[in-house]
Amino acid sequence: MSGGIPPRDRVRDAQSSLVNLAAEGAVLAPRPAAPVVAAPQQRPEGDAAAAAVVTAAGDNATMLRSGTIEKIAAMSTAGEDAASRADQPKIVALVSAATENGDPRYDHFTKRLVAHPSKLGRLEAPHLSSWTRVGRFPSPFKTNPRSLNLGLSFVSNNETILVDIIGHAQHETISREFLRCGPREFIAFHPQTVNAAIVTCGGLAPGLNTVVRELVCTLSRLYGVENIYGVPYGYRGFYSPNHNLRRLTEDSVSSIHHQGGTILGSSRGGFDLKLICDAVEDRSLNQIFIIGGDGTHRGALAIYEELRRRKCKIACVGIPKTVDNDFPLIDRSFGFDTAVQETQRAINCAKVEAEAAINGLGLVKVMGRASGQIAMFACLASRDVNVCLIPEIPFELTGDHGLLRCVADLFETKGHCVIVVAEGAGMDLISDDMRSYGTDASGNVKRPDIGLWLRARINEHFAAQGQEVNLKLIDPFYMVRSLPANATDSLYCSLLGQSAVHGAMAGYSGFSTGIVNGHHVMLPMTEICNRSRTRVDVHSRMWHRVLACTNQPSLCGSKVEEVPVKESGKPAKPMAT
Repeated sequence: MSGGIPPRDRVRDAQSSLVNLAAEGAVLAPRPAAPVVAAPQQRPEGDAAAAAVVTAAGDNATMLRSGTIEKIAAMSTAGEDAASRADQPKIVALVSAATENGDPRYDHFTKRLVAHPSKLGRLEAPHLSSWTRVGRFPSPFKTNPRSLNLGLSFVSNNETILVDIIGHAQHETISREFLRCGPREFIAFHPQTVNAAIVTCGGLAPGLNTVVRELVCTLSRLYGVENIYGVPYGYRGFYSPNHNLRRLTEDSVSSIHHQGGTILGSSRGGFDLKLICDAVEDRSLNQIFIIGGDGTHRGALAIYEELRRRKCKIACVGIPKTVDNDFPLIDRSFGFDTAVQETQRAINCAKVEAEAAINGLGLVKVMGRASGQIAMFACLASRDVNVCLIPEIPFELTGDHGLLRCVADLFETKGHCVIVVAEGAGMDLISDDMRSYGTDASGNVKRPDIGLWLRARINEHFAAQGQEVNLKLIDPFYMVRSLPANATDSLYCSLLGQSAVHGAMAGYSGFSTGIVNGHHVMLPMTEICNRSRTRVDVHSRMWHRVLACTNQPSLCGSKVEEVPVKESGKPAKPMAT
């Protein structure tokens, strides 16, 4: 065996030389035409060595991905067999413009990624070292013989994922970027000193137990943390004298991912910033993992900021939870795929019921208080829906363009009808009734049941017309929430738990984990909490696919206007949702 630096170490050395690109406003510039340059610099051979070329990295330096050039060259000779040689290569090296323009292998690249100097660090997750002293310990992946293989996949603190990936072929475009999740070579906490707490807040969602299990197993099995606790029933569990923290071990959580709900219990409300932070300090907790929605994250941000003000060495990490899939920035939230799958089953039942009766109407009410994403994707998955009603688009009940006229036409042409309605749709029609419902403990407006309201209006209308109608209302709301995660969500939840632990152990705080463009990143909580919920874009191709699938007419006349989200009942202080 020849001596020298192993290929993986060469890649890691090159990786450590990257400039910090975790910034808002990184520029993606088109490559200029290649000028006449001197002979290209000799590049080392081998897949890893190709990435280790770090030349004069000035303002003109560009980034390459390890193995990319070699993969392209191999594809031209080995065909499809070369596809497995460089699966998903990583950015690990800076290459000068002179080298790029002088090497024909660079002809496949069309963009140059250039950091925005004045914006460096804008979207970087906060680190404990910014306000307190932290340790620097080698990762157990390097020192524990059982985990040595894991040490081959360390992620640099300079690896970032682009957010805005759609560009223009001939012009400069801009993009934000977030730090990539993953195990770091050095950690800020010695595992024997870690006291970790896990809390679930707000409503239930498929996959909660899977996230809890993976948090425990990653802390215990991979990092050797012994003190892991579960906080009962949401935020109030930190300070309530009626509840005690629950010790969590690998054995106690080994099979909980097969169960729905959360073994820790959950609740809305109960947020008291001073009591929570005092309890965290009194109990000597130094890592807090908070699983919840947008309201819960507003609370998590407040906790992080207060602990930072106190200069505490405590990592506060969020994991986004919302079945409605309306959490900002991330590709999707866990539990969403399971919800769509179960909703599709409800639609199938509604279809059977509708076809089996004279003027049968299957009405399915689905989750979606402010966003119609479950309704939209479930309709596309089932392809049996005639009308899809979502909160983003108003609809008329009566008149030539109203829902009742559409149902009558479907009875006449098809003999049956299937309608899917999101729980937040049609609130403008029944807004007068909303004042009497108040708000829940999280400050969310308690809405009247659109399913019951539509059923009553439809039955009344056709009874007045002397026309028979057989309407079956199916509401799978609580069935969906209480399910265990399906395979896709289960895998996603596991990766979220791992990413959260890796970030906390590395000393990051005030961030939440999530997928952006297919990669797990650390999202600063400030970025999350300053954004509104994600809604269906009614001008998007996805919604147009729904219209093509259902063939439904416009139910609000000739002009389509989005319904604004009513947030009047939302409290100023953070709550659990």
